Amino acid sequence: MKRISFAILGGGWRSEFYARVANAAPDRFALRGVWVRNPEKAARYAERLRVPVFSSFDELLSLDVDFFVLCLPWQANDEYSRRLAELGRPVLTETPPAPTVEALNELWRFAEERGANIQVAEEYHLQPYHASVIRLAEEGRIGVPTHLSMSMMHGYHCMSLARRMLGVGMERAVVSGKQYPRAIAQTCSRAGESAEHPIQQVTQDRVTFEFESGKTLFYDFTGEQYFSLLRSTHLWLCGDRGEVMDRTVRFLSPSGACMAEELRRVDLGQYGNLQGYAHRGIQFCGEWLYENPLPLVRLTDDELAVASLLLKMKRCVETGEPVYSLREACQDTYLAFAMREALETGRPVETKPQSWNS
Repeated sequence: MKRISFAILGGGWRSEFYARVANAAPDRFALRGVWVRNPEKAARYAERLRVPVFSSFDELLSLDVDFFVLCLPWQANDEYSRRLAELGRPVLTETPPAPTVEALNELWRFAEERGANIQVAEEYHLQPYHASVIRLAEEGRIGVPTHLSMSMMHGYHCMSLARRMLGVGMERAVVSGKQYPRAIAQTCSRAGESAEHPIQQVTQDRVTFEFESGKTLFYDFTGEQYFSLLRSTHLWLCGDRGEVMDRTVRFLSPSGACMAEELRRVDLGQYGNLQGYAHRGIQFCGEWLYENPLPLVRLTDDELAVASLLLKMKRCVETGEPVYSLREACQDTYLAFAMREALETGRPVETKPQSWNS
């Protein structure tokens, strides 16, 4: 099997996920190079992650790769997506694809006019648990989804999951929200666990989305949840024939019986060491809802989702099948912008059709 070859623009925190995936599965992925402009940062990156690093953008462009991954500051994603697209190079750009509603519309029109292959690296719907819940919803296991309460991740990440789980497509919505100050001991960050656990002030965002169909989303999140060892995450997806509450699924069976079953996570290497430690998949009622696309490779759930993005991007280059299309990304980012406006102004925001909705 030919390896998937790619190159990365940017040496920040997100780009390291792609490097770790490539290093963990060298038989499937070939990271040909990373563009890091700062020489000192480039040297540290190359030493720590054991990958080729270039300080010249032109040198990176000369590489023979299947596609380029953009992990730049979000203001720069738009610019370099266009530059690569103009050269006919397939792009997998990190979220969000553009920094404003106007820029989203301009990028969409540019991509449509050029026929550019710009995919967006939104990975949350590819994480094992989220992928399992989405499959349950799409298969009608809880009937028609009507409401989602989610406290798991911020902005466009939440929207990418909510629209799939609720099946609201490009529906317009009325968005209202409020912010609340909270105090919480800091336990962990990107740098690791804190030894002191200082009390810090954070902001809790609570937002309601009312979609045209009558379906609703309740969003409740504070950024500390991403790393906190004290704040948990929650999901409650309601349908007309059941619900998913975190890892418990309640539903009506084909015979009409009221049932409750757990989403069962299967990880290899527990209570033994014959196969090594790796995620196998998630089961429900005797079947696999999710199976690891890289069996026996030891990766976190988010890294597995990144690996799925790379696998899907290769298929997109070969067949045109979208990964997470620019159209979907624009809509999710637009809804996240509406959420932010409602929180900052304290007034309801009514979303409007945009260029990618036509």
